[in-house]
Amino acid sequence: MSTLAYQEPYRFSAGLMTLVIHALFFALLYLGVNWQVQQPQGMEVEIWSELPETSIPPAAPPSVMPPPAPEHAKPKAAEQSAPPAKADIELKDKKKKTEVEKAAKPEAKKKPTRAEQKRMQEDILAMDQQAEAVTTQELTANQAKAAQAAKANAAITSEVEKYRALISSKIRSKIVMPPDVPDNALAIFDITLLVDGSVLDKKLIKSSGNAQYDDEVERAILKAQPLPLPKSDAARERFINPNHLKFKFSPQDGE
Repeated sequence: MSTLAYQEPYRFSAGLMTLVIHALFFALLYLGVNWQVQQPQGMEVEIWSELPETSIPPAAPPSVMPPPAPEHAKPKAAEQSAPPAKADIELKDKKKKTEVEKAAKPEAKKKPTRAEQKRMQEDILAMDQQAEAVTTQELTANQAKAAQAAKANAAITSEVEKYRALISSKIRSKIVMPPDVPDNALAIFDITLLVDGSVLDKKLIKSSGNAQYDDEVERAILKAQPLPLPKSDAARERFINPNHLKFKFSPQDGE
């Protein structure tokens, strides 16, 4: 009895809570069913036998961009939009260029006065006279040199001819004349000499027509060495090697 009496208050609370929960459950169930049962609103549809005529608005013309304006037609405002500093710089450069060109141009020559013209003519005349005097002096000096050279050459030529005659005379003095040699016989020899007057080479370049006479002349050339030579170097160079001397020998030369 004591146990039942102790558990009754809790049993009442549990039963009350159960009823409340069931009441909420049935309420939610009712509301949900009622929301699903509501009919949706209907839609009205009209049926046409022909399509109604509709006016199509005309298409707008394509937009055309205006051509760009030529450079020369641009407003002057664009030209004036340049910074003033650039214009100042160009103006300064132009002035500087003008000054440089002006400085580069030679100054106009002033017309000389009569006195200056006379002095210039006198100077030119003096220069011409001086040049003529120098030319005359040079010409005189050249003429003197030419005359001196001609004189020296004449002296050398005279010395050479003198020793040619001495050589010919010495050789003829050694010739033993063979018999029956005609007076018009002429033998020509080419003789090459050394610095001491000895004969380096001898060559008969024209026969006299008499072999005995030609042989006697050749032997006489060898017998006559050393042949006499000039004492001056200039004349001696005309006799010695490699110069060749032509000597003519004839029986008439010994008479």
